[in-house]
Amino acid sequence: MVPHFQRLYSWETKHCRDLVKDIAQVATSDAKRHFVGSIVYVSHQAKADGVNQFVVIDGQQRLTTLSLLFLAVLSSENLEPGELKKKLNRLIRNADEKAKTPDYYKLQLTRTDDESFRNLVDAIAAGVEITPDASRVHRNFLFMRDEAKEQGLSSADLWSALSRLDVVYIALSARDDHPQAIFESLNSTGKSLSQTDLIRNFVLMDLEPEDQSHLYDHYWSPIELDFKGRKDTEFEDFMRMYLTVTNKKYPLQRDVFDTFKRDFRQAMSNGDSRSEVLKSMKDLAKAYKLLSWSELDAKDPLGMRLAAYRATRNRVLNPLVMKWANRDSLGSDFDSKRLIKALGYLESYVVRRAFCGLGNNALDKVVASCFDLMERSQREGADALADALLSLGSGRMRFPLDEEVMRKGGSFDLYSSPLASFILQSLESTLDPKGFTIGSKVSIEHIMPQTSTRAWEQEVGPELSSVRERWLHTIANLTLTTYNAELGNRSFDEKKHTPIIGFESSKFAMTKRLTDFENWTESELMSRSEEMLRLVVKTWPMPEIYNSRYSKIAIEMEKEELTIGDLLAEGLISADDEIFWARPNLQEINVARITDGGMIAVADGDEYETPTAATRHFTTSNYNGWKVWRLGSLEGETLDDLRERYQSLNS
Repeated sequence: MVPHFQRLYSWETKHCRDLVKDIAQVATSDAKRHFVGSIVYVSHQAKADGVNQFVVIDGQQRLTTLSLLFLAVLSSENLEPGELKKKLNRLIRNADEKAKTPDYYKLQLTRTDDESFRNLVDAIAAGVEITPDASRVHRNFLFMRDEAKEQGLSSADLWSALSRLDVVYIALSARDDHPQAIFESLNSTGKSLSQTDLIRNFVLMDLEPEDQSHLYDHYWSPIELDFKGRKDTEFEDFMRMYLTVTNKKYPLQRDVFDTFKRDFRQAMSNGDSRSEVLKSMKDLAKAYKLLSWSELDAKDPLGMRLAAYRATRNRVLNPLVMKWANRDSLGSDFDSKRLIKALGYLESYVVRRAFCGLGNNALDKVVASCFDLMERSQREGADALADALLSLGSGRMRFPLDEEVMRKGGSFDLYSSPLASFILQSLESTLDPKGFTIGSKVSIEHIMPQTSTRAWEQEVGPELSSVRERWLHTIANLTLTTYNAELGNRSFDEKKHTPIIGFESSKFAMTKRLTDFENWTESELMSRSEEMLRLVVKTWPMPEIYNSRYSKIAIEMEKEELTIGDLLAEGLISADDEIFWARPNLQEINVARITDGGMIAVADGDEYETPTAATRHFTTSNYNGWKVWRLGSLEGETLDDLRERYQSLNS
């Protein structure tokens, strides 16, 4: 029997063609025998009566294909009913068992493959026409039956060749031989097993068949149904997120299986059952499915919020809300209002970061930090998540505040972003919540076109080149239309007033508003940029709990963004000024120099962008360079003092 932990029958027709050719070679040449490989199985305790079971660990693909080839020969050979029955009973059936029971068939496959195989055997035994299904079992059976004919081999030749196949079989003891380790070793080369295969066989392999069936039917099969039709990588993504929820941090992709094994063994040693572990996986798989692809009513509040969250194309943050997203398990923590609120916070976080150029490369670290901060938060549910996001500090992980979005968002290359259509449609929905639905078929229109024309040279003036470089793909110069091709490179006046396709005829509120502008020069672009960015911070607001308690983030953020170059430009320091760092415990004084390019140069010529980076030239310990470097002498102002002066001068 092929146990539930094994993958489905997966040989393609090319593998079957190679096997038939090898067997044809035996049939038509002097080759007396042919080696087809090895079968590794676990032999369970022999039964006093009935059929003994041999659980296949390795070789199920060849064993299944050879059985199908036997059936292909038997179905094409003109045998008397008695002779056919004799050969079937010898190779395919256990004649003493009750017909159509599991033990009646000498080969038991897994899941849907088994049903296909049984139907095939029963049809051939009854001498009736085979009704093929969509399985590989039936597909390969029909292929090999036809391939054998194309090879010009008679049934007698094929039968003779099949009788001369050699196989090595290795019997393991479930108690003594560690079948799981042997399975992994046997499958460490060739086509790699997916994470699904490895985890499934690890959980189920060392159990008795009836226990395997119980856990498979109640837990693993529902998980597989949730992922039916999805790529293997989808399950691997889920497993990383499942382990992130349980461990509060992302494992490396290559460590998913090893991390799962470690956690599983720890759970077992803590007294948990396999059922409890698999139930947890099953519940979180439902949550992952809901967040990723479950179909929901687009008019339902949760459906609308999920559609928007999915449009951010950022699943890395899923673990932060997965425990609230399972609606199907009894006793679930599911609460649609809480989930809607939490998804809104994540959506705002992602969009605001995009406008501020922060990117999403380190969001796995954001997840780990948020789990820690959520546990320490005095709040609960979605508010605890908001508290965590707002407490990420002023570095790369920060939740950008309104001021930063307004200051930086105008230079964001929105058109090149995968979020462009989603962002513009969301803004339109804010302007016209009843008349526009996100997901409508629309195009993004460059108001000042991507191709320069004489009309636009006259419109913008001699600064056209610099204006285009600064504004072309930003939110200031983009809008929505259904007439992108028709508007093309027309002048601004034509784009506004051309009947039907023009801005004044547009069904989009943001596009219709463009008719308020007389011209389209840098002045109008600056004005619209501010207007659209105010709409951005309204559409993706700060969490409700944001208040003065978090205002220090803005101050720290602005300080953190200051550079040595800013201090140079303000005249607070000069090129070639020396800075000093005393380390009394080591009786050491470190000296560096400010360059005219705003860098910090140490004695051997290495240059560093920040004071903190310059400290790491001298030590591996963590120092805040702004606070330890002093200007001019050991008694001079710290660079942090100069930052404070810069802030006061520019406030």
